[in-house]
Amino acid sequence: MRTDEQWQDYLQAFSYYLEGRAELGLLRAVSADGAFRRSAAGVFVQPGLGLRVASQLLRLGYALYSSEILRKLEPAFERDLDYWKLAFAAADAVKDADLMLHAGKRAYEIAPEDAAVLNNYAAALLVCRENPAEALRLTFLVRSRFPDSLIATLNHVEALLLNLRASEAEELLSTIDSTQLTPAEAASFHLNAFQTYCALGRKDEAAVANERIDSDHLYPAQRDWLDQARKQLQARAASGSR
Repeated sequence: MRTDEQWQDYLQAFSYYLEGRAELGLLRAVSADGAFRRSAAGVFVQPGLGLRVASQLLRLGYALYSSEILRKLEPAFERDLDYWKLAFAAADAVKDADLMLHAGKRAYEIAPEDAAVLNNYAAALLVCRENPAEALRLTFLVRSRFPDSLIATLNHVEALLLNLRASEAEELLSTIDSTQLTPAEAASFHLNAFQTYCALGRKDEAAVANERIDSDHLYPAQRDWLDQARKQLQARAASGSR
């Protein structure tokens, strides 16, 4: 495929994807990764083929390469909702907040009534800590549709906090059983609890929540905020001890 002049420009990137699949089937993970990396670095002249490859790479756990392909395909799929949903999923997997926000916003422009789209766009605004009022409106809509959804509740708590409504956030947090959460959900819960207690001036409870946050599950902007908040908490504790 790569030596045939008639097809090499069209199928070279695809050929590396096929090579990676073969290497993966033979349990040669390092070789597979190299082939997938070369596929992502190439150009898919046929956008539909590139989209299918990006989808398969995401499913196989190669989200970074999937997102690289998807970025190049954007001009061909500007009004394609499925493309933007896939781009959001890839961005979420690699914690690329900028791509999440871009994909979430574009999908929302296409399908503003789609519940998954609403939730994705709200989540992206929260992760990037942008447009608090819009995040609050969207999380309210999602939670109204799915009142029993844990993710919808956690997102609405975070939106309340971004809008400086800590008392309401605490009330909603109290309805969640933190012992039944996944690691990612627990990180979000304890981050929200930490922010709530900081806002309410309850430094002892904030310190407890702080210890329970697994920052590996946070996004860059969330970690940056947390680092600053922790420094402020430490500074206040040191000031109070003197």
